[in-house]
Amino acid sequence: MLLRGLLVTGTLFLGLACGSDHDHGHDEDQFICDGNEDSLAPGTTKTGAAGISMEIVEAMPPVHYVQNNELIVTVSDTSGLLDGVNFESILPFTAKHDHGTPVPAAWEATGNAGEYRLYDISYVHRGPWRVDIELSAGGVSDSLEWIFCIEDLPGTADAG
Repeated sequence: MLLRGLLVTGTLFLGLACGSDHDHGHDEDQFICDGNEDSLAPGTTKTGAAGISMEIVEAMPPVHYVQNNELIVTVSDTSGLLDGVNFESILPFTAKHDHGTPVPAAWEATGNAGEYRLYDISYVHRGPWRVDIELSAGGVSDSLEWIFCIEDLPGTADAG
């Protein structure tokens, strides 16, 4: 009887400590992509409201727990490829978990016209990740948003 009382009390405590008004869930669906994410394939393009476009030229397979994920992109507007682009911020964020990453992403020009390497993009775990990019070129500022599905690589497991 004492054991039964402890089990009931413990269950009630856990139920109160982790009530239903929260966002983290109790199953794996928070790590599952929605299916409407952007492709990490070459040729995938996004255009911001001010008309600056970014196209993926090359993308290494995204790996969670690895800091140095990178993209090679070209940046253009209606006049063509843009040199002298300043990436003011590159911020990975996962809305399902409501957090970003402590690792600041970086960028550099590759030396090819309008081409840039975005690197140190850190995905902390699998699931959908939004990458918000603020950039400016030629006196025009713009914002782009990519949403990528980060999955486990074959033979690896995510601790979640």
